[in-house]
Parts: sequence; C-alpha cells; structure tokens
Amino acid sequence: MKLFLFVFCILVTTSSKGHSAGVNHVQHCENPRRISNLEADLILGGLFPVHVMQPTGNGTQQEYDINFYGVNWVEAMLFTINEINHDPRFFPLNFTLGYDIKDSCNDVPVALKATLDFILDAGNTTIDKIITKNCSTRYCKCTDKQTLISAVIGAASSPISTNVANLLGVDNTPQISYSSTSVLLSDKTVYHSFFRTIPSDTYQAQALADLLKQFGWTYVSIVASDNAYGRAGLDSLRSELKKKNICIALEEVFNPSLPQNELSRIIKSLKSTPRVRVIILWCERPNALGFLNEASRKRLKGKTWIGTETWGDAWQLESLDENVVGGMLGVLPLLKKHTAYEEHLKSLNPNNTDHNPWMWEYWTKKFNCSWDTEGLMNSTYSRVHVRERELYVYKTKHPNMTIICPKYPQAGPPTGDLLPRNKYTNVMDAVYAVAHAVKNILDCKDRGSFLLDAREKCLSVDEITPNDILKFLKNVSFEGRSGSQIMFDEKGDLRYGSYAIKNLQRSGNNEMKFVEIGNWSGIDGKLSLSNNSKIMWNGWSAEQPISTCSDECRAGFYPVKESVRCCWKCVECETDFIKPKAGQDKCRKCPNGYVSNAPRTKCVKLKSDFLSWGDGEGISAAILAVIGVFISVSVLAVFYKYRNTAVVKASNRELSFVHLGCIVAIFALPLVTIGKPTVAGCTAFPFSFAIPLTLCTSIMLLKTDRLLRIFQARSRLTASSSYLISNKMQVIVAVIMTLVPVILTTIWLIVDPPNVMIKVDNSREGWQIISCDESHELLNIVILAYVLIIALLCTYFAFKARKLPENFNEAKFICFAMFAFCIFWLSFFPAYYDSTGSTRNFVFCLGILSSGYAVLCIMYVPKLRVILFHPEDNTTEAFRATTMVAMKKAGVVVSSNSGTPPRITPLPSPVPSRRNSLDLVVTNEGRTSAVSIGRTILPSLTQ
Repeated sequence: MKLFLFVFCILVTTSSKGHSAGVNHVQHCENPRRISNLEADLILGGLFPVHVMQPTGNGTQQEYDINFYGVNWVEAMLFTINEINHDPRFFPLNFTLGYDIKDSCNDVPVALKATLDFILDAGNTTIDKIITKNCSTRYCKCTDKQTLISAVIGAASSPISTNVANLLGVDNTPQISYSSTSVLLSDKTVYHSFFRTIPSDTYQAQALADLLKQFGWTYVSIVASDNAYGRAGLDSLRSELKKKNICIALEEVFNPSLPQNELSRIIKSLKSTPRVRVIILWCERPNALGFLNEASRKRLKGKTWIGTETWGDAWQLESLDENVVGGMLGVLPLLKKHTAYEEHLKSLNPNNTDHNPWMWEYWTKKFNCSWDTEGLMNSTYSRVHVRERELYVYKTKHPNMTIICPKYPQAGPPTGDLLPRNKYTNVMDAVYAVAHAVKNILDCKDRGSFLLDAREKCLSVDEITPNDILKFLKNVSFEGRSGSQIMFDEKGDLRYGSYAIKNLQRSGNNEMKFVEIGNWSGIDGKLSLSNNSKIMWNGWSAEQPISTCSDECRAGFYPVKESVRCCWKCVECETDFIKPKAGQDKCRKCPNGYVSNAPRTKCVKLKSDFLSWGDGEGISAAILAVIGVFISVSVLAVFYKYRNTAVVKASNRELSFVHLGCIVAIFALPLVTIGKPTVAGCTAFPFSFAIPLTLCTSIMLLKTDRLLRIFQARSRLTASSSYLISNKMQVIVAVIMTLVPVILTTIWLIVDPPNVMIKVDNSREGWQIISCDESHELLNIVILAYVLIIALLCTYFAFKARKLPENFNEAKFICFAMFAFCIFWLSFFPAYYDSTGSTRNFVFCLGILSSGYAVLCIMYVPKLRVILFHPEDNTTEAFRATTMVAMKKAGVVVSSNSGTPPRITPLPSPVPSRRNSLDLVVTNEGRTSAVSIGRTILPSLTQ
C-alpha cells in the first residue's frame, strides 16, 4: 500500500511539474514555510498561499512576495482553533486541536510537496512506531504520543486543490477548501474526499448572469485563464448566459504565465469590439493583476471590468490606472464579519504576533518596520527620533531585539486591522466543520446509531481516523461564521451561495475604494441593488454603459433578430401598430377605427378620404358633369328638332343621336364616382365606363371609315354592292366593338370580384383612403387602353380624310376631336398615378369630362353654328352646288342608266387627281344624294 501510494504521488508530482512547464519559477519560497502545534489530540493540516509569484506579463515571474490575504487566512485558522480549544461546549477536557500549516506559495509543485509531507511523513512515523515497539497488532498503544493529520484545510486556488485532492483522496483524508470554487471539484467520482465552505462557480455564474441582465448588457466579452479554474468557470458562465439570452462577443483564454504576445493579441481583440463595453475576467488574483497591468500599458480604456471572487475586491486594484479599472464591479462571497476576530486583528501589533511568523513580513511590507539588532535605541540619535515621535518601538521576547516602525502622516500605528478582508470566515467555517464532525463522533452514545463504526461501538479519541471524519463531515449542519448554513450536499458543496456586489469608486481624497452596492442570494436567485448607492462607471461617469450588439430601437421601431442571436435591426412598426417608447418591446396594434401616426408612436382616429359630395373636388366635378350633361342634351334636342335638315341628315341622323346619347352618358360618369365607394358601385362602374366610351369612339371610327371607302374609289362602283357602308352593318360593327370590353369586364369581375379597399395614407397623419381595390383600377386601365386603340385608329383614318370638301369636312373635325381625346387621356396617366385618394378620383373625372367636352365641342359646335346661325347653308341646293363644284375639281363623273345602280366614274381633268380630295355626287333616276366626310353615306337630300 505504501509503495503504491509513493509511486502514485511521484506520478502526480511529475504531472504537476509538467503542467507548470514553460514558467520560470524561482526555486525557493521564503522561510519559514511551516508553523505547527503537534502537541494535540487531533491535527489539522493547512495549505495557504502565504507567498505568491508576482507576474510581469513578459513570460517571467518575480520572486515570491508576501500575500496579505494568505497571512490573514493563516491568522483566521489559528484564531478559530484557539477559540474551539477554549470552548468547553465542543470537546471534553484535555482534548485539543492542533495544526500543521504550510505555505503552498500558490504553486502546484510546492503544494503537492506539502501534501506529501502530510501523508508520507505521518505514515512513516506510524511504521517506525510499530517496528520500534515490536507490536503484534496495528492497533497497539504506544507510549510516545504520535500525531496524524486528520483533515486538511485548503487549498486556495482550484488548480492546486484539484491536484491536492487526488493525493488526499487515496487515503480518504478529508479536504475542506475555503476558496476553491471550480465546478470540477464537485465530481465525487474523482474528488470524493473534497468539501468546501465557499459556493461553487455554479452559483457565481448565476450571479454574474443576473448582474448582466440587470443592467441590460446582452453583448459581452469573457477572458479566462487556461487552467482548471478558468476553463470550468468559463463553461459554467457560458451555460448561464445562454439561459439569459446574453451573447458572448469575444471569448479568450490565456496562459497563466501571461506571455507578452498572447496578452497583446487578446487586448487588441478587445479593442476591436467597440460595442462591447463589459468584460468578465475569470482568473486568479495574480493573473488578473498581471492582465490588468498589461491592459493599462496598452491603454485599454472605456471598458467595465467584472471580477470574480478571487480578485473582485483586491486591494492592489486601488493602485492601478483608474482609467482602466475605475468603475469596475466585483462579485464576492458575502462576508459577514466576525466581531471577535475583527477585534483580534485590531489588537495585533509587531509585539504580539510571534505565533504567526508570517506576520513579520506583513509588518515590513505594509509599515516598513525593521529589526533593531544593534541596540540603536541606546544611541542619542535614536532617542531624539523617539522623543519626536517619528518611530513606533516594540520590545520583543528576544534580548537586544527591538522592532521599529516609522510614523506616517494620517496613519496610525501598525495593526492587523489593515489586513484585507476576504474569505476569512470561510476558513473559520472549514475548521468548525471538522470540529463539528469530531464532536459528533465523540458524542456517540446509543448502540445502533448511525455514528457507530463497522464494529458497532463508539470510537475513542485514539481510534478516530481521517475516514471517520470524512463520513461525519457529510452530515454536519451549523450556522457558519460566514452567515451561511454550513450543510454539504452529495457533491460536498454548500447548498446555496450568496454574493456581494462591489463597485470600485473614487473617494473624497481622490483614492479608489470598493463600495458594496448590492447582493445576490442563491436561495431565491434574486439580485438586489442598494437604492442609496450611487454607482460610478468607468471614467467616473454616472451614465450606465451600454453593451449591446445593436442600438436600442427608438420609439416606433421594433427589433428583428439577425443571424447573431443578440444582434438585431430596428424595423418600423406596421401601419396599424405603434410603440410609444424606445426599447426592445414589440409593437402593439391600434384599436378598430384608429391607425398609427407617421412616427408610429400613437394611435389616431381615422378620417376617410374619398371623392365626396361635400368637398371642393367633388362639387367641382359634379358641376362640370351637370353642365356637360345639360349641353349635350341641348345639342341632342337641337338635332332632334332639325332632324330633317341637310346638316343633320348629312351627319347620319340615327348614328348622331346614338353618339350624342353616349356623350350624355360620358358626362354622367363622374356623378357615379362621387361618394363613398361600395362593392355595388365598384361592380357597376367598369360597365358604365366601358360602354359609352367604346360606343362613342366606335361610331366615330366607323363614320370615318365609311367616308374613306366611298371617296377613295378609283373605278366605277355601284352603291348597292357596298354592303359594308350600310347603316345596318355600321350598327352591328359598333355593337360588336362595344361587346368586347363588356365581355372582358364580366369575366374579370367573375374571376376577381371587386372589393372596397381601405388603405392608410402615409403622407397624411390620421387619414385612410377608401377606394375600389387595385384589381378594379387595373380593369379600368385595360378598358381605357382598348378605347385609346380605337381612338388612335380613328385619328389615323380621319387624318387621311382631312382634305375632303368643305361641305363634307366632318373628317377634319373627327381628326381634331380624336386627337384632343388621345392627348387628354395620355396626359391623364402621370397625373393619375402621381395622386392619391380623392385627388386621384378627381383626376379620373377630369379625364372623362375633358374627353367628353372635346368630342362635343369639336364635333357638334360647327354643325350647331350652321343650323342656328346660317340656315341658308342648311339646304339641299347648297349641298348640291357644293357637290357639283367638288366633282369638277376632282374630275369625277357619276353616271346612271335607267334601272341600273349608279356608277362612280373618274373623268379626265387637267387638274391632277388628288387622293383623299374627291367630291362626289351620286345620282339615281334624277335624284341627287350628298356624301359628307365621315363614316356614313348620307341619305338623299330630297327624301
């Protein structure tokens, strides 16, 4: 067994040294490295980092320097053991606890050597004892009282504790740490004899995540040391941040030896993320101080650092660059001060600390004290300085040995009260945990109790082994000096943890001091910040820093997540939604009858916009429409009254009446569009729009085409054979052309029934546009395009017939009318699509009215002038005379034999025949018929 243990220790030690490879260690730690009191019934081992390496950040380390925290922890253990030994409620008379405290130097190889001393030296002593006394049994009583380490208090750092736990676990020696927080140590399959009186990093990670959530920091960086403490803490924190929807922008680990190139790379990366204003530094105190020193040299400013329990309130931070560490936050185990120990520290001075030789280094380092070994106090010079009170003088137990400490302004005498307070109550709780376990063993009375060992008998003092203490440690329960209930779970951890939140602030004398601003309780997972504590942030600003991937969305905008979980873009709320305040809230919908304003910050009651009878546009359109209807009806009445005159007959009386009826319908169209749109109105309007416009333009096209067919003849033609120019055929063609848009409209409305569309007008706050849906508008455009095609064809044919005789110049007026018709409608499109709401409907009405007035005025005003003001030209003789003149000019003879249809015969003429400039007279049995420029052959004037 001993051989196996020795080989195992050698292997672990070798592994540990390999782990430290690459670090230039100083090969010694300042003496004395051990203090002990072995004259006791039960000995507790202690591992404390009384000295630590001070990293320089360039790959090397300075010599070991005194660690004030370690000195305080040693003093706390000594004080607690003394307190227990003098408490008669704990142990029976003559039972005492002893100690064997060693300096781990915060170094794995040194700590392992100290642990080997605990185990192997004690074991060898026992073997020597058995051999010397020639005992026949291992349980023999020996005269010389020998001691055995029953439990170990320590170590401080997690990397050291993991290695020490491997050794102590072989012999089931209990280990109770006061500072190791790594979650790796919770694995009882590996570290089955390990306990701790400080919360594990599981709770610390929860506290850090809640702290980030409290301040709204959702985009942070994490830097951790590349060892058991840093790696395990990083894993725990990563898991907790994911639960809180907090993203890690940058995640870096560094070698604890702090190589210069690695630190420079990490700091450069931190500088390259300006949106990250918060950095969590998860490492041990020496590493943290070295990293922050390098950050100061690299001028990494404007960041809020968050420190973990190992360095979150280190006194060394108060002397660093305030532009770097000022305003930082620290998360520390909640410290409940022990009044008796606080008074004990105040009573310490260089004259009463012989029990703790490491205190001497504290006096020399903190107060610049020194030994007076040459009897200088007997000299005149020294007596003068003493009288002037420039020195504090302390006599010692040693002859001719005096301690002198210089006086400083605004500083009192040397005292232990200036030792930094951190985790000393956790050390006390660790000692008390062992004491309670031993007390429970010694209190064994009843047979069958769970306190009995395998031999079913209570144990005496001499029979207590480390394994017995290990078993009873699992069941201790007491109120600890730290204020927590000390009760270990199945992992050897405390059942919950509590933390204090501290802020590094500037004090009145421009020095930096840590101020407690809140706490976190692991019982309910609640973070509480003191309302009366004013937090100072980096740069001593009162404004809380923002550490998010994207800026907070302003009012009227809501966040939409991007590919990175904590990044978003701000999108404006939809029309019916608002967001009154800036933040990450979602938009909420406005109630019915309300709509969001333009900035999307409030709901406003909607006003409806449509072409109504009460507004100016609607009234104007109605007046123009009524006037148009009145004029067109008047023209129709005049034509009807003078229906038997030459002008009316020459215009094809029946088609003219139909044409004027279409114009009346065109003028009436705006009256249909005025008013609030309805489904019935949206259904009827395409028909009322398509029929009159199509029929109107079709009649004009057919009249022009008929005229061209007659006057462009180049050979004899009998009138009866020209079926295409008859009135019947003209009506049939006009109806067919009108049925095309009617059929198209019917199919369109069946496939896509019209609806009333309500759309918010973004250009005007609080307005909604009510109109027929966009499909309805598209149908109107298709109909209008069809009408324009007919109008353009009519314009083309009328242009060809523009030079027919003056009495038959209707083609010229058709050309002008259709040209104006096309111009009005083509200019209508840009104006229509550039307007909205009632203005768009008004523009549409103007297009209809303009085209109607153009056709009415150009086509019928000249005829009205002849009918009403020049009746002498409205006779058969006038038309006959005009026709004969036209025949002579054109060189055309129209002959007719009795009983045969008339023939059109071109005659030779000295005047060159001009196409489209022919005047014709068709005679039949002595009756003369006139032909006008247009689409129809006029009836006989003598009929």
